[in-house]
Amino acid sequence: MLPSGTESSRSSRYDKLRGVRRVAAVALAVAVLGAACAAEPQTATDSLRTQESIAPFVASSTISAPSTTAAPEVPAELATLLADYEWGEGPGVADLQLLLGVSADGDYGLATREAHSGLLRLIGITDYDFPLAPWESPPAPVSPASTRAPVPSQAPSISLECGDSVAGDWTSYRAGFAASVGWDNVAGFGSITFDYGDGRSYTSWTWEDAEVNAPWHRYPDPGSYLVVATITDGTGQSAAASCTWTWTWTWVSSTPSPFVSGGRTGAVCNDGWVSSATGSGACSWHGGVAYWLY
Repeated sequence: MLPSGTESSRSSRYDKLRGVRRVAAVALAVAVLGAACAAEPQTATDSLRTQESIAPFVASSTISAPSTTAAPEVPAELATLLADYEWGEGPGVADLQLLLGVSADGDYGLATREAHSGLLRLIGITDYDFPLAPWESPPAPVSPASTRAPVPSQAPSISLECGDSVAGDWTSYRAGFAASVGWDNVAGFGSITFDYGDGRSYTSWTWEDAEVNAPWHRYPDPGSYLVVATITDGTGQSAAASCTWTWTWTWVSSTPSPFVSGGRTGAVCNDGWVSSATGSGACSWHGGVAYWLY
């Protein structure tokens, strides 16, 4: 027979060990129940089923006395918790759900992941890679080629008309050109450039600007000019058209010009003033004559 002091000491250690086991079991049960409740509302029957489903895990996961002879074995339930799973239906998911106390439909979804995460956090595991839902997965890398605008089925088109040639003794002449253009809706409008044939050009980057500004150009001198208009769509495809515009310098006196019926009718001055005078002093107070009207 052992001394009474030894018997009392052994009994005290056993009581402490049982207490530790009870604390661990209660903590794990609370975690599992909390995760299951967060996933979906439960009735009293569901709660009882949940408690019954976690009983094997609680029993096998209680803390045992430390051993110096062999490392403790990993419980089968813990291996189930740490296995790799895919989103949706997959092997082993039903076993995991039974362990977690959620509906065991074999489909790993949001409710399963929430319960799974809660239990792993409770036992101190924070680096587990949970499955991601399809809408949570990062997008596949996009290759540089796929970022280019799609090649349209139709190339852009353009036609150009310079209008009639003119003759006169103007100090300059503002000519207008008629352009008809088209482009594929997928590609979109890129730009349009007018080369007026006198060393100057104009590029519009929007169609609104092209309609207002590009088709007009003031020529300072008479001559024959090759005008080229080039349209480029959003993918870099282009088309061009050309025409020739001619201004023949002809002295216009008081005798009506053979090219313009009735002779001069007025003048546009350099400051924009429009004068009805037809003589040399028509724009003497407005910076001189920009061009004559006929």
